[in-house]
Amino acid sequence: LLWSEPLGQTWGGSLAWNCGSDLLAYTSSNARRINFRIGATGEEAHPAITTTDPIDRLIFLPDGMLLALEGAQRLVLWDPNTGKALRRLGDGQMLLSGLDISADGRTAATFGLDRQLRFWDLPTGRLRHAWKIPGDVADVPGVNVWTDVAFAPDSQKLALATGVHGGAVLR
Repeated sequence: LLWSEPLGQTWGGSLAWNCGSDLLAYTSSNARRINFRIGATGEEAHPAITTTDPIDRLIFLPDGMLLALEGAQRLVLWDPNTGKALRRLGDGQMLLSGLDISADGRTAATFGLDRQLRFWDLPTGRLRHAWKIPGDVADVPGVNVWTDVAFAPDSQKLALATGVHGGAVLR
């Protein structure tokens, strides 16, 4: 064990490592605060970021920026060094259940409870494409919720997973 949080400092449900450094981001127990620690020592690395809505998922981009799925309704791109939100993606009306980024960090894929697979251009914040998953993929017997999405390492394929069983790979 390298370090642990003191009693009473409960972690929330999301965390992410920055691949370019030893920086760990994690949410507080109410998921409305993003904390930053140095992985090897546990020392605070940056001031915490307080958010309006709970954070459901954190992912570091290759350039060190932090992408958060906030309140399952929007994506927020944060600068961990300044604590400022650089960009908000989405209208706050989506119910997103999955998030991943391409290997180059330029595209985010989200999947929503509305069965929309969305591709976001992260440098501009624009929705590049939205695709309603067709019935032969989305209507898996016994599955009413698709829970996650993941890019292949070459970003040429995308996997969708269900919370019950099964999944699909798209090209």
